[in-house]
Amino acid sequence: MSGLLGLVRIETRRSIGLWTCIPLIVIAVWLASVFLPVRIWLWPDSSQAIRATITIVGPLAAGITAWMAGRDRRRKIGDLLTTMPCPAPARNLATWSGTALWTVGAYMTAGAILLGLTAWNATGGSPVPFLPIITVGIIAVIMHTAFGYLAGHYLPSRFAAPLIAVLLFVGQAVPAYSSRSIKHLSPIMDFVDSDVFYGLRHDLSIPKAVWLLGLAGAALALVALRGRGTWPVWSALAVTMIVASTGAGMLLTVQPAESAGQAVIPYQPVCQDGAITVCVHPAYRKMLPETADIINRLAQPLAGLPGVPTRAEQRSSMDVLLRKADLPEGTIVFDLKNAAKIETGYETLTHDVAQDLVADPRSPSRVSYYARLAEIIAAGPDSSGVIAIPPLSGMNPAQKVVADWLLIQIWGDVCEEVNEGAFRCWGWGSPHNPDTKAAHERLSALDPAVRRAWFEEHYVALRAGELTLADLP
Repeated sequence: MSGLLGLVRIETRRSIGLWTCIPLIVIAVWLASVFLPVRIWLWPDSSQAIRATITIVGPLAAGITAWMAGRDRRRKIGDLLTTMPCPAPARNLATWSGTALWTVGAYMTAGAILLGLTAWNATGGSPVPFLPIITVGIIAVIMHTAFGYLAGHYLPSRFAAPLIAVLLFVGQAVPAYSSRSIKHLSPIMDFVDSDVFYGLRHDLSIPKAVWLLGLAGAALALVALRGRGTWPVWSALAVTMIVASTGAGMLLTVQPAESAGQAVIPYQPVCQDGAITVCVHPAYRKMLPETADIINRLAQPLAGLPGVPTRAEQRSSMDVLLRKADLPEGTIVFDLKNAAKIETGYETLTHDVAQDLVADPRSPSRVSYYARLAEIIAAGPDSSGVIAIPPLSGMNPAQKVVADWLLIQIWGDVCEEVNEGAFRCWGWGSPHNPDTKAAHERLSALDPAVRRAWFEEHYVALRAGELTLADLP
């Protein structure tokens, strides 16, 4: 055993991984930065960004180990090595291990850098619930190196390294973008649903780890099979194939768990008072001032009216979509995930808030809208064209006109003409017809005092969905 460890140390020092480790770290950190939120640091996003580096780091690691696998045969010293007392499987294991240590180390170092930055900048949460995401990434790198070594061992050509890197890049990307369960077989994509509210939901880390470890073991067994086809090698191949098949079966047949009954991780919201009191999760504390300002500016034309919501709370994206009907009176909810991730994310937030300001989420039409969304989410992505969704997000035309007008107060004129006599306001689905366009223009042209007086008299009826376009001033 000590002799094998000594050989591993020698191979580690001689490996090309020594020279590629730093470039791999730089590439991984750069690639992860593409997936990070633009406004704040969050543990779930950082963990998934680290995992996403497998897209490039995995195939590169495979290319590096493929190069090392064919090194001795390219130098034409393969026959000389057969005279060594150390058996071929042990030599191959040492060479693979020496290179895999560098590539796995590069991935883990990049992950440690990103986790350190997150720990320095995050205002809430913990990395512990999301460590399985990163752990599967480590196993994925090992799997890539095993397949790379297998390719280089059987094809000791200079072209083996780039070839296996390209093949693995394509091989893991193609299933990842499938709408069916085959996507779970890709190391770069799975049904990861994680946030600061619930932690890691629908976790497939265990079956994915079984699948990837089985593949890695099978690849190494095939390497050993060429040098010495003894019964232990055949047994190892059979066991690893069974392990891989078990993991694949679990991934292809697993049904994501229903999270409706899952408890929220306890937290104390951080709030800012105003015409509408705005509360966010502590992890989003840095976004509270800007979020509160935008929501209150959006609601300013309606501030103080009877029936206007007085509290806005951040919830998880799924809760915002599916559980608005359970809210107490006077409370609206919003999701900050898009606002944290992309520069234009606050536009999506204001669309949702504007809807809830002019249309009660508990009204029958809105409840029907959210029920249809729940059906689509439960049935999967292929159901979106089958299950009918109520138009205008469950609002009536009068509510749509007022919601668009509120958006204009924040973002300027978000409407554009799409054809003669009709125009569309960005992000709001179907275009306005001439009647709604005329109502929109009348509302915009009103004197502010007249418009305020009309809202005071009709806001409650407007939010209940009782007004028509003809009732607008």
